[in-house]
Amino acid sequence: MSSQSTSTDLELDLVEGWFHQQGDLSDTFGIAVRTALDEVIETARTTRWSLEQCGNQEKAYVGVKLENVVRGVFRFEQGTLGMDFEIVGVDVDCKWSKSWGRWQIPREAVGHICLLIWADDPRCEIAVGLIRIREQILVGGNQDKKRTIQSPGGMSEIRWLVPKTPSLPPNFLLQLPDVDRSAILAHRGGDARARELFKRCEGVILQRHTIESIGQQTDEGRRFRGETRAQLLAVGYEVLNGHWRAHKKRAAQLGGPIPQNSREWVCLRSDGSTPSRLEARLAARLADAEGPRLF
Repeated sequence: MSSQSTSTDLELDLVEGWFHQQGDLSDTFGIAVRTALDEVIETARTTRWSLEQCGNQEKAYVGVKLENVVRGVFRFEQGTLGMDFEIVGVDVDCKWSKSWGRWQIPREAVGHICLLIWADDPRCEIAVGLIRIREQILVGGNQDKKRTIQSPGGMSEIRWLVPKTPSLPPNFLLQLPDVDRSAILAHRGGDARARELFKRCEGVILQRHTIESIGQQTDEGRRFRGETRAQLLAVGYEVLNGHWRAHKKRAAQLGGPIPQNSREWVCLRSDGSTPSRLEARLAARLADAEGPRLF
């Protein structure tokens, strides 16, 4: 990553300073990007698990989704002169790209500040930066007369709020073995997918957004304390949540891992056999030269 520009830009300083007062930006933007991608992929309705399975029109819509998610997270007002946000009185446009350095900059953004967001879903990486768009740093041009930022010159002027880092919550299905992913998505109902997810991912911490995107469970807390948890318990599995001390204690008794908060769930065998079962599963997959990144 290149160092940020040293030129004087009071508005850019102001916006950058505001963002640095907002806490852990890598976590905040990571969740925002994950939300936007999941809403476009729409696993629960389409059985897709990757952005690459979406059409070009849908891929282009990620930027709109992300703009709306970021606006909601930070409670930004609409900008003026066609810009997306107003941040501490400064107009800022939001630009997304899944290709490094390929943000598409329209003519109306010249002279304005852009919030640049990039992510690589398979690698779980994101980067977020701010830049003042100038004619001198733009190159190329497509049929819409949008241009990209010159490299390395223009790229060196980006002030990185989140340098390239693995802060994007995992696309869980993308990283699962094909056999497990197919078995989960083979079920038509959200409840059945959720149960299959827990059984297939025994001993793995599952995030709430994963359950919601795969099982279409918008009230998963109620379900997993009730009917779904009871159904799994009947066949020897316990679904535990990090919000409850008793659940954490029980996870430790069963060999862990232990969910740490209300957003985390884990499924463990009631007979305490999960650790040995996972060891056997891992040995079998290594023998087949198949090492999923999350296991």
